[in-house]
Amino acid sequence: MKRFALFIMATLVAIALCDQIVGVTADYLNDHARGGTSELLHRIRYEINDDVLIMGASVAVNNYDPQIFEDSLGMSCFDCGRHTNGIFLMYSHLSFITRRYSPKLIIYDVFPYYDIASKNDQTVWLRPKYDDPAVKEILCDLNVDEYRKLHINSYRYQGFAWRLISDYFYSEANATKGHERLIGQNPNSPDPSNSNKIIPFAPIKLKYWEKFISICREKKIKLVFVTSPIRSLRNDTEWHSIQQLASKYDIPVFSHVTDSVFNQRKDIYWNAIHLNSKGAEMYSRQVASEIKQLLNAEQDSVGALNRSQVSPY
Repeated sequence: MKRFALFIMATLVAIALCDQIVGVTADYLNDHARGGTSELLHRIRYEINDDVLIMGASVAVNNYDPQIFEDSLGMSCFDCGRHTNGIFLMYSHLSFITRRYSPKLIIYDVFPYYDIASKNDQTVWLRPKYDDPAVKEILCDLNVDEYRKLHINSYRYQGFAWRLISDYFYSEANATKGHERLIGQNPNSPDPSNSNKIIPFAPIKLKYWEKFISICREKKIKLVFVTSPIRSLRNDTEWHSIQQLASKYDIPVFSHVTDSVFNQRKDIYWNAIHLNSKGAEMYSRQVASEIKQLLNAEQDSVGALNRSQVSPY
């Protein structure tokens, strides 16, 4: 019996030691990645200091060319978007970034399935930073029992091994300041169905949207909502909730979901949702022009107000 107890204790110690080794190794690989998503997220959280940030899901990654915004607005720009992610990851980005500096402008491309709907709560890229206060709050709000499991290193990095190793040893060369260009067209991509259904905000996503907006106001960051064109789509009902939120907080919205300049042209799409490199260039120039006009109009308005307050004596 005594031998058995010692065996159990030794086994538990060995498991704990192995888990600790896994955690230390995985944390090191994640924090010192040389390429891929791991390196990109580290750069966003701890290194970038650009004036303009683009945020959102994969439409933000593929549809916005930072260089075009830099040339048009005269400000540095970085694309912080991430595939299959929305407000949770973007809120964590904003929390990390604003501890170091305050960007001047955030362009957020809102996509209903990741930013509004009650499903698609992707947290895989939050898990390695589970002990950060902002990330901890998100993960606990989503599932506190799941959060407790993340203290087990091997569980926290489950399914990450190959990604961590590949990101540490080589880089992916197709990302430029976060932007990923899509070349050509995907001939097997069907057009999306037109829906008249309004997607209501999941309460937890609305909570983090309001926290996101609050940080922008506190740090005096200009926030603009944009919606990318969707091929052949005829209505933008699914985006109605974000339009209401924008109206409540007086946030400018540039909606291109049903913009016929873009959504009737199949040659500029990689698939029904994502623009190819040709389409991204066209669209980026359009959005950059709209935002430049907005900023100039606001600057003119402030100048006129200041002049009206100058005493003639």
